[in-house]
Amino acid sequence: MTEDSADVPKELLESVKDVIGRKIKISVKKKVKLEVKSDKVDNKILVLTSCRAFLLTSRIPTKLELTFSYLEIQGITCNKPGQLIIETEKCNISMKLTSSEDVHEVLAHIGTCLRRIFPGLSPMRIMKKVIMEPPDRLANLQTLWDSQTVGELGPCGGFSQMYACVCDWLGTPYREEVQWDVDTIYLTQDTRELNLQDFSHLDHRDLIPIVAALEYNQWFTKLSSKDLKLSTDVCEQILRVVSRSSRLEELVLENAGLRTDFAQKLANALSHNPTSGLHT
Repeated sequence: MTEDSADVPKELLESVKDVIGRKIKISVKKKVKLEVKSDKVDNKILVLTSCRAFLLTSRIPTKLELTFSYLEIQGITCNKPGQLIIETEKCNISMKLTSSEDVHEVLAHIGTCLRRIFPGLSPMRIMKKVIMEPPDRLANLQTLWDSQTVGELGPCGGFSQMYACVCDWLGTPYREEVQWDVDTIYLTQDTRELNLQDFSHLDHRDLIPIVAALEYNQWFTKLSSKDLKLSTDVCEQILRVVSRSSRLEELVLENAGLRTDFAQKLANALSHNPTSGLHT
């Protein structure tokens, strides 16, 4: 297989680093043809990091066309050799790569990163749906992901690394005090309860990624809040977690300023989650 550095000329790679940031580690870089219409393709550069993909123009100086977090992926389809269609929450991206091996390398990297950051969940579950033809291509990827040794989990089921990835996805600041609280205080207490009061000194927007991480975290089984007014955005994120988490067993929100329709929305969220363990 051709070396990545041979795929993307050095001068162009330097321009890519200028655009996405020199501190960001590039793990995979590929020349791709982006299908803009049924009969038209544009040459682009696909760059993969630990939790995000970037699509850039192939000329110097390069420009960023779009970027998405791996958590935004809603589905992947590869029905032809070299074809890669990625559905995200905002758009569908149809690309042609040089070979099926390149497609395999791209998907292997994304799945490997998801497995490392969210070790309790299958990459397939996070990416929602993955369709590949012939089916043995997907089976080979699944075998690869399953065979990888997951490193030692960080405190509280690796919450901090999940929180960092969710912050990147949502575009919210990563607060080191959140990591410190979880990695030290929560670890010492050996608790399975995440209490939003512990983070009441933060802006309400900073609570959103903390709650959102519970969608993927396999450690915490209880989310609580008392005498803390929760914004609509935070409440919406709680409902999303309820609709998707299989680990959350208890939800206690006291004097949270909830809207009158929250109970109905909560019931609706539960009805969409057949694997929910919520009982309180």
